[in-house]
Amino acid sequence: MKYFVSLLFCLFLFHAAFAQKLNRVVLEKHFQREADTVGHKNKRELLYVLNGIPYDQGDSLKIDSVFSGIDVDKVLSVDFVKYDKVGLSHLTKDLLVITYVYPQKDVIKWKNLQQARRSARRENLLLYVDGKLVPEKERRKVLNALKFGEILYIESKKEIRVWKKDLLKS
Repeated sequence: MKYFVSLLFCLFLFHAAFAQKLNRVVLEKHFQREADTVGHKNKRELLYVLNGIPYDQGDSLKIDSVFSGIDVDKVLSVDFVKYDKVGLSHLTKDLLVITYVYPQKDVIKWKNLQQARRSARRENLLLYVDGKLVPEKERRKVLNALKFGEILYIESKKEIRVWKKDLLKS
């Protein structure tokens, strides 16, 4: 019994060690280095926008708590926007916009699935399922075979991205 418990404990530690999470400090250093390479020497404060919700850089505890729940492989996009490119006079902070996968509401999933199927008939859009590119010959078949109940998150913009619920378990 002791061996079984210790084995479970070791498996838990391995899983925790290999599950990569977002890290605020690493992101800030990365974007400061990027700003330095293009000649922006003055360090400005960041405004984090995480799935549409703004967080001031001073709210580091809130940002870190949100980041602790986000796996790196579930991040859709990370965009850095300089304040002078936004064109808003009251915005004096650079933006770090992060979009990640989350369980969508059924109404939004249904609307996005219908839009994705319509777009796939008109155009030859790229299709990603659980972060993996679906070959061109199989795209329409895979998209039509998707069951509404197995979808966790779907978006259809320049390409169609689908995450299934079983990815959430991993």
